[in-house]
Amino acid sequence: MRTRAWIGGICIGSIVLTGMFVTVAATWRDDRAQLREMLEDSEGSNRAIKDRIVSLDRELEHAWAGLYAAERIRDQPDWSILLAAVAARTGEQIVLARIGLERPAPTRPLSRTPEGVAAAQPRPQPRDLVLSGTGVSAHQVSLFSVRLEELSLFSRVIIQQSARDQTGLEGAIAFTMRCTLIEEVD
Repeated sequence: MRTRAWIGGICIGSIVLTGMFVTVAATWRDDRAQLREMLEDSEGSNRAIKDRIVSLDRELEHAWAGLYAAERIRDQPDWSILLAAVAARTGEQIVLARIGLERPAPTRPLSRTPEGVAAAQPRPQPRDLVLSGTGVSAHQVSLFSVRLEELSLFSRVIIQQSARDQTGLEGAIAFTMRCTLIEEVD
C-alpha cells in the first residue's frame, strides 16, 4: 500500500510538474513575444529620439550662429555716426574720394623687469581715420582739418600729403589726412 501511495504521489507530482512546465513554457513564449515587441517599440522610440536630437542639434547650431553674429554686431561701434560727422564738416569746398579706417602696427615699448632685462609689452593702438580728397584751395583743406579737430573725436588730425590737383580745377589741392581717434574707454 505504501508503494502504491508512492507511485500515486509520484504520478500526481509528475502531472503537476508537467503542468507547471507547460505553463512556464507557454508563459516564456508569450514573454519572449512581448519582449520582442517591447524591443521593437523601444528601437522605434530610440530612432525617433535620435532624429529629434539631430533636429535639436541643428536648431542649436543655428541659434549659436545667430548669437555669435549678434554679439559681433553688438561689439562693433556704429561708424555711420562718425561718417556723418565727417561728411557734415566737408561743406561744398571739400570732396572726399576715400575714407578708410586703419589700425597702425602695434608698437612695443620696452619696460624693465626686476632682473633688469628689457621685456616687450604690446600697447594697443587707436584707430586712424584716413581721408583722401580734393579741396578748392589749400586754405579750405586747412579749415577742414580744423573743423575735424573741433569734433573732439580725434586726438590729432594730420595733413599727411597735399599737392596741386591734376584734374584741371584751378587752385584745387589733393590731400590725404590721418585722424587718430581718441582711445576707447572700457
